[in-house]
Amino acid sequence: MHQNTPIKTIADLKGKKIAFNKGSDVHWFLVAALQKHGVKYSEIQLVFLAPADARAAFERSAIDAWAIWDPFLEAAKRQSNARLFADADGIVSHHQFFLNAYPFAQ
Repeated sequence: MHQNTPIKTIADLKGKKIAFNKGSDVHWFLVAALQKHGVKYSEIQLVFLAPADARAAFERSAIDAWAIWDPFLEAAKRQSNARLFADADGIVSHHQFFLNAYPFAQ
């Protein structure tokens, strides 16, 4: 979120352009967050972009909000003066795993 945006809550995303990586963790987070706050998925403008393209769109104000994960989040906060206004706490539980071949782990 840009520092000067009027968007303060998930409900404020109604009608806005939201960028995110299609099929990613943040896609699921966005769906769940919208549902929790009474906003229909069809009430936002979907912008499917990979992180680098989404950041460029964010920086030129071509999108209203960007759902992203670290380290892209921290980079945007530090370098683009972005503001975090919502996270997944209380909305979704994300579980990531590292896998490897068994012989490698020995």
